[in-house]
Amino acid sequence: MRKLFFLYTLLLPLVLFSQNNSTSSATISGKIIDATSKKPIEYATIIFKSIDSGTIKYGGISNQKGHFSIDITSGFYQTYIEFVSYKTKKLAISEFKHDLNLGTIALELDTKTLEEIEIQGTKKAVTVKANKLVFNVHKDVAAESKMTTDVLNNIPSVTVDPNGAIRLNGMANPTVLINGKVTALSKADALKTLPASSIEKVEVISNPGASYQATSTGIINILLKKGKEEGFHSSATLSGGYKNYYGALVNLNYNTNTTSIYFYPSFIHKNDIKNALTTTTYLTQGDPYSVIDRTSDFNATKNDFSGILGADFNLSKKSTLSTVLNYTSINANNCTQTTAILLDATETETGSNDRLHEGLFNNTIFEATVSFDHYFKSEAQKLSAYFSYSNDDEMYDFDILNSNPTFTNESYIEDNYIENYRTEIKYAAPITEDSNFVTGYYGEFGTIPFSYKSEAYSENMEYTENIHAFFAEYEHIIGDFYAGISLRAEFSTVTVDFETEAATNKTTYNNLFPAVYLDYMFNDDESITLSYTKKIGRPSYTQLQPYEQKYTETWSFVGNIYLAPVFYHLTRLSYTLSKPKFTLAPSLFFNRYNNYWQRVTYETGQQIENIDKLITTPENVGYVNNYGIDLTAIYTPNKWLSFTAYAHLHIFDQHGVFETINSAGDAIHLDYTSRNFGGSQSLVTKIKIPKVFDFQTTINHELLSQSNFSKRKAFTYASISANRDFWDNAASISLTSNDVFNSFKTARDRFDAHYYAEGLVTNVFPTFILSFTYRFNQHKHNRNLNYNKKDIKPEF
Repeated sequence: MRKLFFLYTLLLPLVLFSQNNSTSSATISGKIIDATSKKPIEYATIIFKSIDSGTIKYGGISNQKGHFSIDITSGFYQTYIEFVSYKTKKLAISEFKHDLNLGTIALELDTKTLEEIEIQGTKKAVTVKANKLVFNVHKDVAAESKMTTDVLNNIPSVTVDPNGAIRLNGMANPTVLINGKVTALSKADALKTLPASSIEKVEVISNPGASYQATSTGIINILLKKGKEEGFHSSATLSGGYKNYYGALVNLNYNTNTTSIYFYPSFIHKNDIKNALTTTTYLTQGDPYSVIDRTSDFNATKNDFSGILGADFNLSKKSTLSTVLNYTSINANNCTQTTAILLDATETETGSNDRLHEGLFNNTIFEATVSFDHYFKSEAQKLSAYFSYSNDDEMYDFDILNSNPTFTNESYIEDNYIENYRTEIKYAAPITEDSNFVTGYYGEFGTIPFSYKSEAYSENMEYTENIHAFFAEYEHIIGDFYAGISLRAEFSTVTVDFETEAATNKTTYNNLFPAVYLDYMFNDDESITLSYTKKIGRPSYTQLQPYEQKYTETWSFVGNIYLAPVFYHLTRLSYTLSKPKFTLAPSLFFNRYNNYWQRVTYETGQQIENIDKLITTPENVGYVNNYGIDLTAIYTPNKWLSFTAYAHLHIFDQHGVFETINSAGDAIHLDYTSRNFGGSQSLVTKIKIPKVFDFQTTINHELLSQSNFSKRKAFTYASISANRDFWDNAASISLTSNDVFNSFKTARDRFDAHYYAEGLVTNVFPTFILSFTYRFNQHKHNRNLNYNKKDIKPEF
């Protein structure tokens, strides 16, 4: 069939040449590339169709470099660009009066078509490019019954632990986008409520350029599904699990020629139970003088609801208006019971305390986004803009009761109301056939009134951050060499108003953030890339607020209003080899962190029950050189088996000293200068037996992590998924389990010359979730590729 298609494209110009031409003619030229890889597409078909009759009047194909040049009679035409496994693109321009260069036209992969040829194994679950990795979510086994954080953990370079903490290439807190935009749903708690069945694919960018926020050290872009076929389509999933877990997910899509509407509601009820054991030994001159043994039981019952309602309106052939409404409600009933035994140096019990920490956590998120896209004469010339408003209300209502009268009982309410306005306008235009220019503006304006009320006292703080950013990008292609340079200027003002203390802390950050991206293609299978970008980390309100939050009776956390930003210099050298059955992508990286944020723990000078009270606070301590290697390897030996392996190995070279004087007048000196080896590995194995079941395992291993004052021990945990389709693929049943062997255990020690704290946190039981999905008026795509289903049919 493919040979017939190419034969058709070769004969098409000859057939059309025989048609009658008028005296007025025009030459239409341009270049066709892949939207993701930027590589030229050879043998792409360009068709000029009569507006009146719908018959093909002229046509041609692109050459090895993606270029085309076609002579036509001046007039009005419907113009289409198409190629196997790519979305057919209809150009916005219809009138051709004279010679015209359409510029660079980017074709996107057709998800529906590629799904249809899935049985032939022509579509990969993971596509690795030099600076981007694309993960097709529908290829994840039992994706329809999972949450977003579950699916992210199966993507090479992305790690999500069972607690929901996300890392990208070993770096914590990457920027999570939804449909290319920063949203209130980007935080980990909200992502746990977003069903994976609503996601089409996930893009991972290691070194983002200047068009992304200066705080984005890495990008995880979640692209939601939007219906492609006309009419109404939907699916529903019911889930039930071990230990009080149940939920429901619904996907609704309605599409016409001019409008696409989608709605994704979900509800989950779950119960998280953990145990913690800690032993803190207090030292004087290296000898123990007191010990506290603590046993804690954590029990949290959660009810999570999430709803996404969106609509796309084709205002014209050139313009699209999109709207999205997001609503999330997270409610948790938390209870922690801790028994503490106090011992002296001879391990004789001197006291005890039963501590009950109960409370409610309510988090309501609302967000509205409006975006607009407009194409000009050239498909590469585009104007896009969006505006969003969000409010995120976090309410904590807690009570702490102690059986030992020495320790203070507390009741407090904490309210954080986060309100944000975001806007962006971006203009892209070709300069020549091989170069493009992008420029734009981004603005973000946020306010967080923080309120803390207890029986003893109350505190009020308002955190305000306003950002104005201007960016420009230029890219140029010379043969097989690609160069991209960009620059972002950000002007940020952070104001912290401590209403209770009648004090204000205002900080202004004006910085330039350059980025360089160089890529050379040896051939269609091999490329090498060098990239550099500068980024910034700004303190959050939780790091700045100077109010005490008690971990235990003798250990607290306090923010630092004088915390300065950290600057990142990120350099990466990558090589990519992609074969039909094998992909290898190693990367060498060197990252420099200046004004590094270090959570320091030291003795305050205050004593409780003859025990030194400890405080933890963030401080700027020196710098860090973090360098190492990332390796992604994908092997698909046949249609039913595939392996995806990822390894991250690094040297964490830290330099810095923290010094202060505590309330007792003691000098605190903590030297963090050290060099340590660490990393993580993962292996995803998929087995697909047609008409029987699909099975997937994910194994994650974390190496030992340590510094001069802390150590986190190595651990390994595994997850499994199985899925079975039936009723002509209209229904599915799946079983998933995270941490199936209950081996995710955080064993962490903290220490200095005056104390040694050993801690172990474990889940009481693993999760097992059984789900049933039924699809209404839609099926999993498992048919062979059918060229006759194309909208554009040749009519000579």
